[in-house]
Amino acid sequence: MARLGYAGCMRWVGMVLLLVGMTAAVAQGPDAAVLAKAQAGDAAAQAVVRDVSAVLARTVHGLVMAYDLERVVIGGGVARIGAPFLIGIEAALDEFRAKSPLAAEMLPPDVVRLVPPDFDAGCWGAVALAEDAAQATAPVAVAARETEVGA
Repeated sequence: MARLGYAGCMRWVGMVLLLVGMTAAVAQGPDAAVLAKAQAGDAAAQAVVRDVSAVLARTVHGLVMAYDLERVVIGGGVARIGAPFLIGIEAALDEFRAKSPLAAEMLPPDVVRLVPPDFDAGCWGAVALAEDAAQATAPVAVAARETEVGA
């Protein structure tokens, strides 16, 4: 499975739902503003938060069930909202847990974690990609140098 989220990134799912599902009034603010409006009772914002949470919970469910993952870490702008963002995801995961004993076993309450707001996952993902590329080409470079030295 991918390290540091550089493959299978779900950021686009949240962004698409946020952009498509919002009314003009909700679309004016960033993710935290949408959550604040939802908490204040704005029906359109509540629908967006519920829809985004449901899609992410379905994705977590699918990943955990298919790949037997112990943890799914969510990062990006929506995750920077913090713990309140997890409420909707956990509620949707609770529905899976209630319907299936296997899901209840494989989806413990702490299966989803959020990337800390000050952690730049994109940069660390780029570092991991560079490291992987360097390790993949290193044996070829060493063999070439050994051939030159031995000649």
